Amino acid sequence: MFTKNLAPAELDLVRSLERRRIEATGANDADALAPLLHDELIYVNSVGAIYDKRAYLQDIRTHALTYDRDFDVRETEFRVVDDVIILVGMMLGHSRLDGEQQVFHFPSIAVWRRDGGTWRLLAWQSSSGSPGFMMPTAASGTTEHLRTSNRGQGGQVRRRQPGPRGRE
Repeated sequence: MFTKNLAPAELDLVRSLERRRIEATGANDADALAPLLHDELIYVNSVGAIYDKRAYLQDIRTHALTYDRDFDVRETEFRVVDDVIILVGMMLGHSRLDGEQQVFHFPSIAVWRRDGGTWRLLAWQSSSGSPGFMMPTAASGTTEHLRTSNRGQGGQVRRRQPGPRGRE
């Protein structure tokens, strides 16, 4: 779906920026990530922690949040509305959050916005689902049970702030 204000080449550009973001995230390269992120970024991870741009980059930089090199996002669909491109996909790989190993195969959404001719990631959310969450697998068309962590449950919104942390 394209609006008259957005050429198909813009979608290709955003996909290439998303690929750069994925590669920088997998390399834990906060300096490469920074220019790709909107100043008003809202980043919600799979356990419900909410980051702004500063907190997210600090956790990447200090390795409080560390992604393994197998981190990837596979796009499954997209939407284009004016100067916003929404990429829906499946987040795959491994990470560590405050030292705790995370294994993911989660649905995700990335919202890119063009401001002043520059595309930046405005919002991200991945979801581990809830206990008993079932998702069709692309390969077999069957469903698989996704194990979820108890972290982030209970309807609590937790905001990640930069600085020293204990266990959540």
